[in-house]
Amino acid sequence: MIDHQLKAFFSAAAAGAGIAMQPGDSVVSCWIAADGKYGFIEFRSEEETTRGLSLSGLELNNRELVIKRPNDWTGETTAAQKSAGSVHTGGTGMDLFLAIAGLKSAPSPLLLLKNMVTVAELKDDGEYTEILSETKEECEKFGTVVDIKIPRPSKEGGRVKGVGNVYVLFDSKESSSKARGVLHGRVFDGKTVEGEFLDEAEFTKL
Repeated sequence: MIDHQLKAFFSAAAAGAGIAMQPGDSVVSCWIAADGKYGFIEFRSEEETTRGLSLSGLELNNRELVIKRPNDWTGETTAAQKSAGSVHTGGTGMDLFLAIAGLKSAPSPLLLLKNMVTVAELKDDGEYTEILSETKEECEKFGTVVDIKIPRPSKEGGRVKGVGNVYVLFDSKESSSKARGVLHGRVFDGKTVEGEFLDEAEFTKL
């Protein structure tokens, strides 16, 4: 989508979600980077900006949007926001911007779980075996688990892709979606788990 189409899309979503506080489009401008990894939405009022946080989880082109306050927000328009072509600042100290902090992949059978294990745990053979068993048992509550991969640190000290992550390949995207719905945001040993979908082909590259 180009910028004016994105603006229309988010304005319609805002209206449907009851975010608009007055007639007309609540979204003033919108921009997403060419790589689709981040962007900005500018609202016409501070209150509508705050309400706009409820749009997180909205789907665009079969991808789930993550919408939040900009990481570098200081109450003023940032250089990155200005580069998005915005012309409305809303006054000193008024944040009219929300960040699109990446677009999550559409559901697939492959689920990546972050923050579930530590490097120290993976180095211990006993703990590693226990983690594999417990992870499989937990994930089987949501559907058939085809395979699980939990990369371990190299004993030689070399770099290993995906160390610290858990990759669970389900038999269907429905099963993986159920698992993510429950496991994402759950706290294990003081760590908050993050779940995201990956292309199934990535599993063979691990």
